[in-house]
Amino acid sequence: MWQQQGSSALSMVMLLLLATVMVMQSNLQQLSAGWFSVATEHRFIHQQADASSALAWGIRRQWQTGPDWHCQTFRRYRWRACLLMIGKDEGIMRGDGGPGTLSLWRWVDVRQGQLRPQPRGWIDYCPLADHCTP
Repeated sequence: MWQQQGSSALSMVMLLLLATVMVMQSNLQQLSAGWFSVATEHRFIHQQADASSALAWGIRRQWQTGPDWHCQTFRRYRWRACLLMIGKDEGIMRGDGGPGTLSLWRWVDVRQGQLRPQPRGWIDYCPLADHCTP
């Protein structure tokens, strides 16, 4: 009778374990990359919502109409809305969720002492060559 040493069976088990570890490692890398993408998108969506809310809040506030940036902050949510008058009755409002966050812009008109957002006035970049930072 032939006696088996078992080394080939042990080698196959080790090879199978190695393949399993490699597959699990690649799955972990894909999962980590996916979580990073989800976290980045979550942060972007949160900052965009804050900037939109800051603009909506800022349009309802009373403002000084001068040639420089004028900013107001809603401390509870860290929203900041800033207004720069471009002409006598036209300005641009910038909204963000605080320093270093995403900013959105909105063209506004001044009518009867009140700010009125211009139709289709939403902008996601600064439309001015200069004076983009309040």
